[in-house]
Amino acid sequence: MIRSTRVLYKLFVKSYYRAHASQILVFFTLFGVYFFFTPVLKDSLLSFSEKVYHNLLLTISVVSEPLFAGLFAVFFVIFLIRVNKYIKELLPDPQYTFLFYSINSLQKSRQLLCWVLVSLGISLPFLVFIVFSVVVGIVKGYYLIPLVLLCLAGVGVTINSVLLVNRLNSPRHFDSASFLSSYITGWKKPLFAMFPLYAAEKLTGTFFLSKSLSLLLIFAVYFLFREDMNNYQLNAVCGLLAAVSNAYLLFEENRFNTMFLSFYRNLPVPAYRVFLQISFMWMLLLLPEMIAFAALPAYRAPLFSVALLLFFRAILLTVTQDFKRYFYGVLLLFLVLFIAILFKVFGLLVIVCFAISCKSVYSNR
Repeated sequence: MIRSTRVLYKLFVKSYYRAHASQILVFFTLFGVYFFFTPVLKDSLLSFSEKVYHNLLLTISVVSEPLFAGLFAVFFVIFLIRVNKYIKELLPDPQYTFLFYSINSLQKSRQLLCWVLVSLGISLPFLVFIVFSVVVGIVKGYYLIPLVLLCLAGVGVTINSVLLVNRLNSPRHFDSASFLSSYITGWKKPLFAMFPLYAAEKLTGTFFLSKSLSLLLIFAVYFLFREDMNNYQLNAVCGLLAAVSNAYLLFEENRFNTMFLSFYRNLPVPAYRVFLQISFMWMLLLLPEMIAFAALPAYRAPLFSVALLLFFRAILLTVTQDFKRYFYGVLLLFLVLFIAILFKVFGLLVIVCFAISCKSVYSNR
């Protein structure tokens, strides 16, 4: 069994870290620095206990606030789903066929233990965060949420391992559709749900990183200005950050429409209906941000995020299809809109963005 674990470790754990080295380095380095140590300005004015509290503020928030613990749990579950998908995509490859008559010769319980160790190895960065959170939570007197996080980690890794054992013992299903595709095959899907389903199926990494960046920026603003979250300027800044974080998804949406829905322009569909479908689609894609906005609360931010994404769609995607120019355009618009927000023209910006997007839809019909 030890040899089998070593084989699986070399095949999947090392290859996973090699394939995702840049993402892991960027995400976990940026996130980990503040998770283990949050710098404090003018810390000479604070006592030692106050320094420790502020240095571990993000960790303490995870183990004391159900909202932050829930967000951390969602990220961990999405991470396990990506790991499961990565391994399942490798298994049909011819170089892994020997696993069918080597690992499968073990008892199911031993196979499960091997895959649990593999899942633990791949999930090591998240597990380090969870263990550190549990230690900090126990020291600070928080016991329930750390216990729930530990149980979630154990249950998640176990379920992931059970799915992998079943997959390896059922090679006839390798060419079948994915879980999401097989589950929603018989559904009647509205047009505005097409790209969100495509993003969940084919752009999992992009979707995960976009939402992670968006939520991280939103809660960073909340940490800095929690006393003034009802201020409409902060609402507008949160909406702007959410829109810019989803700018790459917007570029992929345009590519998806070009590849798969180019015929739709020739159909006799009223322009107002097209505009509503696009608006509903981005409301669906911004659902995680909307939940975060409702929890802060920042009730004006979702409206501004949808308006800005429709504005980006109307202006940038009709001007250029080159991602480099599109990226520079997003940065330029971000600076212009941020300055406009400082001058308290939030309502006017929303009206202008919706008006330009409506005009773009009507002119393209």
